[in-house]
Amino acid sequence: MKLLYGVYWRGLIEHNALDFPLLISLACDLLNRFPMIARHYRVVYPHICVDEFQDTNVSQFEFLKALVGTEPSGFFVVADDDQIVYQWNGASPERLDELRAMFNMTSLELPQNYRCPTAIIDIANKLIACSLRNYLA
Repeated sequence: MKLLYGVYWRGLIEHNALDFPLLISLACDLLNRFPMIARHYRVVYPHICVDEFQDTNVSQFEFLKALVGTEPSGFFVVADDDQIVYQWNGASPERLDELRAMFNMTSLELPQNYRCPTAIIDIANKLIACSLRNYLA
């Protein structure tokens, strides 16, 4: 694995390329090192909406925090901690709790599902009820 990782990084360097995680890391570093750039983007984009927030990883969350600042009046996220599918990439249900605590956000539940037939919703709710996370809570 170490050999493969080295080959991958050498390939990026040789082709003057960046992968997605590195793009996020560099953007986060830019916003943190140069606060005036972060302020500029807060003016240009006073409202930021993140869909599927439950699937953000640590670096994506760090980028969002750097982008919105400490008082995010126009920051809006859509999330369902029962629908996390990117845990293999660092997503965690605790990140949503951290977001709520950090920004004192208001939660609004949308209990009605208009996208799926009732049979699918019933099965999904039964699976969610059996989730290990619900037993540990």
